Amino acid sequence: MAGASTTPTSTINTFFFHYKELTGAKPVAADFAKAEKVVDIKSYGDLGGEPNTIESTTLSDKYQRTVNGVQKLDAIKITSNYIKGDSAKLKTLADKGEGEWWAIVMGADASGVPDGHDGIYAWQGGLSFYEAGGEVDKVRETNIVVNCNTAPELVE
Repeated sequence: MAGASTTPTSTINTFFFHYKELTGAKPVAADFAKAEKVVDIKSYGDLGGEPNTIESTTLSDKYQRTVNGVQKLDAIKITSNYIKGDSAKLKTLADKGEGEWWAIVMGADASGVPDGHDGIYAWQGGLSFYEAGGEVDKVRETNIVVNCNTAPELVE
């Protein structure tokens, strides 16, 4: 695996993976061998969210005060180009249910093989998908939604 970048990187060589035959505890670096690329992706949503803001101002405060509450965690939305064979693969993965492990893999080796040298964020959840609406002069797309039963975390 190439070393992690020490400067900001672009989103090129970012991939969506599914961990096969992994149940229970969150993945570790060695488990990447059990993962496979789901589909080529065009975009992915935030891998976390802001905490709720809880009002804590008292009558003796001159300014409003707040404290952080529970962190929001929306489902992760991913966009890919529509390819009929990919939809069949996504259907099979969706049928697996809510206990599957997923990852956004950042980085590939010199030959373009995903290796995650810039990070692998993994989470557990269930996948659903639907074909996006169309427009004139646009490519067909698939919207993939993976709910979060665990928060996405950097795999160590």
